Amino acid sequence: MTAQSTAFDQLRHLLKDMFQFEDHDLDFGVYRITRLKREFIQSFIDGDDENSLKHTVSRVLGNLHNSQNEASRNWLAAFAGSFGPIGQKAWEELEAAPDDPEKVEGLKAFISMPVVDAAKREQAEAQLKTFLETRQSSTEHLESRIYNHLLNFFDLYYANGDFGYNTRAASAFKVPYEADYDGSDTLFHWKHKGSYYIKSGNGFHSVRCEIDGRWLEFRLTRGGDEEAETGERNNNKDSARKHYRLHDIQPVEETGADGTSQTIWQVRFVLAESSTPKVELYPRLWQTVFEGDGDLTAYLHKKPDAKTPAPGQPVFNELGKDFDKADGGQTKGIGQLRLGRDKYLGELAKRDEFSDLGRNAADRAEALKADATAAALWQIDRNLNKFYVGNDADYFIHKDLGGFLAREKARFIKQVVFSDLDGLLHADNDNTTTLIARAFNEVADKLIGFLAAIENFQKNLFELKKKVVDTHWLISVGKIPEAFHARVFANEKQRREWRDVFKVDVDSVEQLAEHPTLVVDTSLYRESDPDFQDALLGDPAFDNLDEQTDGLLINSENWQALNLLQETFRERIKCIYIDPPYNTGGDGFLYKDSFRHSSWASMIHDRLRLAYPLLATNGVLFASIDDKERTQLELQLKQVFGVGNRVEELIWAQNSTKNQSPTYSTNHEYVEVFARDLETAKAEPAMFREPKPGYAEIVELVERLNPNYPSITEVEEEIDKLFEQHKTELKAELEGQGIKFEKSRDTWRGLYNYKNAEYRDEYGNLVSEEEARVQNASIWIWQSDNPAFPLGGGTANKPGVYDPDHPDYRFYKPPHPVTGGECPHPKSGWRFPAKPVEGLSTSFEELSADYRIAWGRDEKKVPRVKRFIHETETNVGQSVLFDYTDGEKELTSLSGQAWTFPNPKPSTLVERFAQQTTTAGEWIMDFFAGSGTTGHAVIRSDEQRRFLLTEMGGYFDDILIPRIKRVMYSTQWKDGAPVSRGQGRRMLKVQTLEQYEDVLDNLHPAWNDAALPEGVPVQYLFRPEHNQLTSSLDLSRPFEQSIRVGKKREVTSIDLMETWCYLEGHRAKSRRVYGTDEGFDRRYLAVETIHGTLVIFRDIDPAEDDAANLTAIIGRYVDDDGRPTVQRLEINFDGDLRRLDIETRLIAHTDFMRGTTWS
Repeated sequence: MTAQSTAFDQLRHLLKDMFQFEDHDLDFGVYRITRLKREFIQSFIDGDDENSLKHTVSRVLGNLHNSQNEASRNWLAAFAGSFGPIGQKAWEELEAAPDDPEKVEGLKAFISMPVVDAAKREQAEAQLKTFLETRQSSTEHLESRIYNHLLNFFDLYYANGDFGYNTRAASAFKVPYEADYDGSDTLFHWKHKGSYYIKSGNGFHSVRCEIDGRWLEFRLTRGGDEEAETGERNNNKDSARKHYRLHDIQPVEETGADGTSQTIWQVRFVLAESSTPKVELYPRLWQTVFEGDGDLTAYLHKKPDAKTPAPGQPVFNELGKDFDKADGGQTKGIGQLRLGRDKYLGELAKRDEFSDLGRNAADRAEALKADATAAALWQIDRNLNKFYVGNDADYFIHKDLGGFLAREKARFIKQVVFSDLDGLLHADNDNTTTLIARAFNEVADKLIGFLAAIENFQKNLFELKKKVVDTHWLISVGKIPEAFHARVFANEKQRREWRDVFKVDVDSVEQLAEHPTLVVDTSLYRESDPDFQDALLGDPAFDNLDEQTDGLLINSENWQALNLLQETFRERIKCIYIDPPYNTGGDGFLYKDSFRHSSWASMIHDRLRLAYPLLATNGVLFASIDDKERTQLELQLKQVFGVGNRVEELIWAQNSTKNQSPTYSTNHEYVEVFARDLETAKAEPAMFREPKPGYAEIVELVERLNPNYPSITEVEEEIDKLFEQHKTELKAELEGQGIKFEKSRDTWRGLYNYKNAEYRDEYGNLVSEEEARVQNASIWIWQSDNPAFPLGGGTANKPGVYDPDHPDYRFYKPPHPVTGGECPHPKSGWRFPAKPVEGLSTSFEELSADYRIAWGRDEKKVPRVKRFIHETETNVGQSVLFDYTDGEKELTSLSGQAWTFPNPKPSTLVERFAQQTTTAGEWIMDFFAGSGTTGHAVIRSDEQRRFLLTEMGGYFDDILIPRIKRVMYSTQWKDGAPVSRGQGRRMLKVQTLEQYEDVLDNLHPAWNDAALPEGVPVQYLFRPEHNQLTSSLDLSRPFEQSIRVGKKREVTSIDLMETWCYLEGHRAKSRRVYGTDEGFDRRYLAVETIHGTLVIFRDIDPAEDDAANLTAIIGRYVDDDGRPTVQRLEINFDGDLRRLDIETRLIAHTDFMRGTTWS
């Protein structure tokens, strides 16, 4: 084998890896991208036509080679001809025999003649060298060097499916720090900077592949053990029913985009306690799909031995009990199931059935590579394993692969092809190197363009703002007009949920009013009352819809959700709390070998970038983390928010002790706090302050007592009872968590001195308890406080404090109001002067006149100052938080099930951040919502704050939504049952978004020839698919648009109205449906925005005129004085704008292609 063929084969192998040749049998998810262009890619790498890789290299090299040779030949011919016939003869002899040293010396004699000046002589020597090198050098040798350079270059930046800087680059090609230096005093860089982190599927519910000309689809279906399915949906750690039992194998006919039909063999599974063994599954699959009737024993079992008799141990690996757990950044099942092709064939080669294929195992294994049955079974196993446990790790899409590789290519040519500075500066002295550099540059450009076309298409699909595919609402019964109560009660699914979840059995329509916090889920009405949601939201009670919406729950990967929310929520979020994966290796955050921290950095960076514009100018972000990624998180936050906007690093002390730790038991975590603009946030007086723990309970007590005007003694007794009740409940709660009660763990301890009461009127004047009712006085709660000048407060340095004749004298002795005797002063002097002094806030005389001095029984005690609780109702937040609430037990109390979600944060922790930074009506966001702790915390808080949560996957439906429903009804639960009925009434929107994987799965081949049409550059490789995607929406029928979504590829309607409102940043004031009941000939969905725009969607044909209907609808939007409330109309597809007396915009299908730039 020649060096040239070896280098070429190695390069082909690398390119096949980059273009995912090994996965070309797969037709789902990211694998569909390269499958769309399989013929073109394969023709380029393996083909032999003029557009193939091999011919491209040969053609480029040949053109450059001939160009250089021809130029030097012409120059030398002219030079020799200048010496007449004798010179011309010397040139002709050399041209005929360039390998003859004598002929070379013959021409050199003319070059060295004295008549030739130095400059001419140097030029002639260079041209002669070029001529000789290009004539003598082997094209095959040059091609080999080019292949090696191409191989080395792409190997530096590609590894395991992704592009970026690789660690092995240091030995051959070190990237200089200055390459990305921007002049700042520090620079933070990581491998995947410039790439999007893509969250991959973990255990695909549908895997489609082509094997031996037949299409298979492994998928999960309902049936079998319902409890098993519930266990999977709840992700219950104690559930063993998470394996896959074969249900059936059925052929399904599918019609492709081109109208052709193909058979898909669906291999359907149900969840069970154990999986169907592969030694049983594969023979059935083989017989049913591939119509094979032979014995597969030799392909499914290892060679029998003394320990394992015939037929032998199974060769294909099965799922382990802990396959779904993560370890070292990978799902354990990946390693459990992995079986390489060579290892598989090696096991078969040991069996006697294949002994005639070769003299030894190595020969037999090589021969088995041509065995169609072995190849098909190994492919089946590889794809079934993907269905079982998903991908090895999450992956990346480069944001500018073409630009990145082009920049690195230029650096590679300088530092590798031209390996020394002299060669770079005097390229004319080494024409072979120059030739190779030019050829490498041209071929690399073509490969880079090819790779960039594929990567850019993926990037565009990822960046494309996704559509809403489901919208429903969770609404408290108390907010629903009584006219709808009969329809609410009529739904059996809804009544069953009330019984099962809230333990409330509603027997009649009339009883609904008795349960105002029961939650109505409009998704439960789709079958029995499909118009229910539209009718309900169209009621005037829900006008000012955006204003009335208390929360938004989005089922989506968080980058996609944040991307869609940019216009609607820009600068509206006051507080963000996130609890991202801690990257412990076992928390479900998957990463590729050696790239643990780089993967995490890319993941968090891009999400912070999108969250930043959503924060209000005075907004604040809190991010929980532990020591694994604490430094990384802080660096990313500084990059996004700026170093000057760091607020604090909070320490959250936990009640945990790790006795097995070899050093210290870590019982704390961190919360990094950054502001959008720190100075603006600090200017807000209430920012970073929190209510005194117990303050709300005291206020509630006072509000309960005040109407009866009890005596001061009775009030103080009730306060004492409240404190004792709290202590008893706290001790019981701590004991239930296995925590010993200590005074330091009582968050009310700073409140216990507020045990005194008095009556005061609306102006703050003291009122006796006898006159309290007459003067409509209020109960004020107070404690006595130390009036002393604080130590270190500078008393000694203040002029006059020791001078009895000075107005600012601080050691006076006030007379007791009863005995008349002089009371002692504090040792350090009074905090205030005896009488008013200009420039000082108060004096003893003023406080006494306002009855704000707490005197002793006689003059022996130092008088103290009254501090009223409502005047100091908040505390400044502290950087060390002591919150020992157990988040898992809190969630268990709500659901009645243990271990439903790993390591949830306690709602009390997040509630503290919400109270420190927000007030009623302001938005709090969590885009790592998990089990819904942030929503729980907001609902727990006293004020009607609003929250926005995003979460992907099964946790959303199985844990987050049930939790939010429960706390909407009541915030007090025990063992899955409500302890009391709640007070708040809320209205939450719940939405599901289309995902990147959904876009991929809905792509269909639009062009897959072996070569691009003439004149079409490679960057337009995916233009047919782009055009197909752009035209996939039919805006003339907005209510009939659908796509396949989710792992089960279920057909789902697209909510174009909700999607459009997000894209435009529209916030709904009202939502109405007009139809035949209102005298119209079709359905009109109308959303009035808070800014005076009316958006109307309806079915409409091209050139159809429904201006009269539109005008009639517009006429309904007037204020009480008859003036129009809308100034602009937006309608879908088509309309006669000439007949509409309002500014009108036609919405086209291309208007939904937002978020990216298509090349």
